[in-house]
Amino acid sequence: MPLTCPGCGRSNADGANYCRQCGLTLEPAAQAAPGGRPRQGSPAAVTKLESPGALPSWLDIPVRAGFLVLFLAGCFTGMSGIHHTNDTWIALATGRYILEHHEVPTTDPFSYTFYGKHFFNQNWLTHVAFFWVYEHFGPAAVVVFFWLLTLTIYGMMLYACRIRARSWTAALLGAAVAAAASRHYLDIRPQISGYFLLAIFCAVLHYFCVPRPRQRWWPALLVFPILFVWGNAHGSFVFGYGLVAAFVGCWVLSQGFQWFRREMRFTPGLGAPASLAQVITISGATLAAFVLTIAVGPYHWGNFVHPTLVGSSQVFRNVAEWHPPWEDIRSGLPVWPFWTAFYIMLGAVVLFGLLRLVPSKPEVLAKGRVVREPPMLTLFDLTLVGMGLGMAFWARRFAPLYYVCATPSVAVLLARLAYGMAPFVRRYGRVALAVAGWVAAVIVVRMTVAVTYGDLVTKYVTAPPFDLLQRYTTAEQNPFDALELLRPVKGPIDILAEWTVAGLVMFELPQSRVCMDGRSQQVYDEEHYIRFTALFDPSRQDPAQIRQFLDQPWVNGARTDAVLLRYGGPDTIPLINLLAGSDEWVPVILSPRTTLFVRRGSTVLAELGALERAGQLHWPGYPSIPATRGFVLLATEPPDLERALAFMRTGVEADAGIGPLAYPKMQQVWQTLGRPAEGAAFFQREEQRLRTAPLPFEEKQRQRMIQLANICFQQLQRAASGG
Repeated sequence: MPLTCPGCGRSNADGANYCRQCGLTLEPAAQAAPGGRPRQGSPAAVTKLESPGALPSWLDIPVRAGFLVLFLAGCFTGMSGIHHTNDTWIALATGRYILEHHEVPTTDPFSYTFYGKHFFNQNWLTHVAFFWVYEHFGPAAVVVFFWLLTLTIYGMMLYACRIRARSWTAALLGAAVAAAASRHYLDIRPQISGYFLLAIFCAVLHYFCVPRPRQRWWPALLVFPILFVWGNAHGSFVFGYGLVAAFVGCWVLSQGFQWFRREMRFTPGLGAPASLAQVITISGATLAAFVLTIAVGPYHWGNFVHPTLVGSSQVFRNVAEWHPPWEDIRSGLPVWPFWTAFYIMLGAVVLFGLLRLVPSKPEVLAKGRVVREPPMLTLFDLTLVGMGLGMAFWARRFAPLYYVCATPSVAVLLARLAYGMAPFVRRYGRVALAVAGWVAAVIVVRMTVAVTYGDLVTKYVTAPPFDLLQRYTTAEQNPFDALELLRPVKGPIDILAEWTVAGLVMFELPQSRVCMDGRSQQVYDEEHYIRFTALFDPSRQDPAQIRQFLDQPWVNGARTDAVLLRYGGPDTIPLINLLAGSDEWVPVILSPRTTLFVRRGSTVLAELGALERAGQLHWPGYPSIPATRGFVLLATEPPDLERALAFMRTGVEADAGIGPLAYPKMQQVWQTLGRPAEGAAFFQREEQRLRTAPLPFEEKQRQRMIQLANICFQQLQRAASGG
């Protein structure tokens, strides 16, 4: 009598007592269709047995709800992380350029140091999508778009866990942990599209790991559009091709192992239930995507070669996110969420394994009832866990790759372990997990709401009305005030800024070009990266080399016109002091938030002077700003001495810290105006104020300022007396 396999649903017409497809032992009493549905008309038709770990209906609903609430809490936590990311603004600037010029730039249009050199932008399609959303629906829509992509990632993980583990408990718990742990790793930059497509792609491959009575080949056609879009959306697309190679390779190995097992009469192993037609279709769709990406993509074969550049470069791997998660680099992505999720998954496997050892009495089944076979764990599952864990250990930025790849496979393993537990362990274990889920959900939601409210609302109560996108990318850390000041400048501006804010400069000032930004290996070479980072490294800062870098003629003879820095850090103070002590640079903004220097004699400074005289500049409200406005009026033609002097006096009275820069200029103006006695009286009062007034300076700095004020007083007094 033909027997039907409960694992794959295939009929064994030759009467063998094992399945020739997946190797399961067949028993006449175990004849049920996949999912537990009886086969009508079959002598061995049975009805599905309620799971030995089933709960009473009055308790089952809150238990299931606990798992669902925990998953929703994990999604909320994972999608609400606030990040200071440079890549958001690079994406918007590049997307705007592509839509305005109707071409994907293959040479760099954004920097003055490497202008016109090869620009290898594998993220161009994501850039277009970001800016299209920004342009048509506004900045907040970009955040909503990010949320939708993130929720899709979590939804695909849940789907893959559910179809593989055949357990909502395992699926909801696994996806919840992975979603919450990804909070610090998913942000509004092109990598989100890579993980979005990876999650969909993994779900498709997991679909082919589920035994079915009829394995349809046409869903394999989805491989083609996913890989083709991915090949233009993010450089991680090469991992998709690696997944296909792993899937097909594991299928071939498992088929050989199944043949050996059948011949040797061994029982089940790691067989893959995908059919030959499915594997052929997946391989053909992959080959088609590969050929088309090379043929019509802007970078052709180089698109597949370029991703190896970062991996093979120790220079570019110095960026914090490329370090392994066990290295303590005190910056960049935090690693505790990754290790927490890793140990939770590892601990769950160990705990389930121990619980499986709890003895139980043999279960007596009613006649004609069977228990469904546990979900199948394949060789591809083990490969996914190994690949995901290997990538996360290679670079901490790939932690979400581990979550997406490994979570469904871990869910399958846990489900298999749970199938072998004693019924009372499964029953009360589900209740315990549900209680823990409710408690964890409440704690996680409360903490996330408090942190998110502080990140998006509290810190901006007294700040400018930043939009949601600016707040989501930590606007308080960005020099928006300096960009607003430079916005009216029509001519080109070659700006040296920290690479972490250069993307914002690219987007907010389309007329500007930057020295270096976060595109790093896409445009710049290692030598330039080393020289640039040395500008902000106190251990490597050399004043002579800094001056050489700033004065160096770059492409088409361009030199640095402006230096824009975030003030106050140990990496920027030496550079700020160097610029402040040079007559070549004019301080335009000096504040605890932002510092802006413009080269004396540059067209940028000349245009700023003209705009200031016309009253068209939007100055920030820092106490030192009147003094720097005076500096601009003095350094541009025609110099407005009276107005500049009034500005500097106001600035010094409001912010004594600007005094060392303002005093010599004020002395010179008083002498030029022929009023040295007036200046001497001012510096005499200033010296007295510095001695008696409470000022936020160290005593050594106070004494230097007193000495400088006294020198200016004596020189003006001698000039007033005719000396």
